[in-house]
Amino acid sequence: MQSNKKLEEIKKALPLGAQKEIAERLGIHAKTVENVFEGKNCLLKHKLNVVKEAEKLLEEYKEVMGVDLLKNSRDEKA
Repeated sequence: MQSNKKLEEIKKALPLGAQKEIAERLGIHAKTVENVFEGKNCLLKHKLNVVKEAEKLLEEYKEVMGVDLLKNSRDEKA
């Protein structure tokens, strides 16, 4: 249950085009990334890699843009 909430939180925080960027960085299909964020069945290694890469991408975005999208996503829920 906790992991699904984390996935939803990360997905909501990702900027437009981020899922495609994650797929390219990992060398997997964009549909696989989409399946991970939709909670569909896929290999555990893909889930772990996608979440790691998404968090890395959000951190890079924060450094460049000065905006913590993940924090903003959490604040909107409160």
